[in-house]
Amino acid sequence: SQIRDHKLPAIMVTHDHSDADAANGKLITLSAAL
Repeated sequence: SQIRDHKLPAIMVTHDHSDADAANGKLITLSAAL
């Protein structure tokens, strides 16, 4: 939650849980790549 708010607020803002989960998965993948 904090990572989404601070890293990608514009992209992560969504009320759709499916979109949020998909975006969160991408964020996890990106973080792992770093």
